[in-house]
Amino acid sequence: RQPQDPDARPPRLVVERFSIAGGRIDVDDRRAGYQSVLAPIDLDVRNLSTLLDARNRHIVTAESSSGARLRWEGEASLQPLQASGTVSVENLDVAAYSAYLKPYSRLRLAGGRLAVSLPYRVAYADGQLQARVEGGQLNVDGLSLGREGDPAAFAAVNRLRIEGLDAD
Repeated sequence: RQPQDPDARPPRLVVERFSIAGGRIDVDDRRAGYQSVLAPIDLDVRNLSTLLDARNRHIVTAESSSGARLRWEGEASLQPLQASGTVSVENLDVAAYSAYLKPYSRLRLAGGRLAVSLPYRVAYADGQLQARVEGGQLNVDGLSLGREGDPAAFAAVNRLRIEGLDAD
């Protein structure tokens, strides 16, 4: 069998519609002690193709058992390989992820809700990955920090807002 040329175009493929409605993912990270359910997961992809310069809008949404909402909306193409759009998370309970700090700190996230919006562009061509976030926003309401094993919080920030996040 001959090795394939890494710069060769993918085979022609056209998917008129691919949809998932009411999907569910159970997360059980036993090492960190984190559990969650992502549901409902809704995915709607229309006119996905490997035809040259075929770009189409796609939407993915999911909601966690703690009320966080994930949404991706944007355009993607397979030939050339690129995507642009916005990834956003709303109402994320930061305290639920405190278990991931344990290996690094005695701090715990005692409370707070996070929202983030990241408009992005990603492309892969000629062996080079290009990625850019432009105009992102981060909001945290009611952030409080505590010490591991102590139920009381020792520090709190009522509202933290960062705008104009740019990264390459």
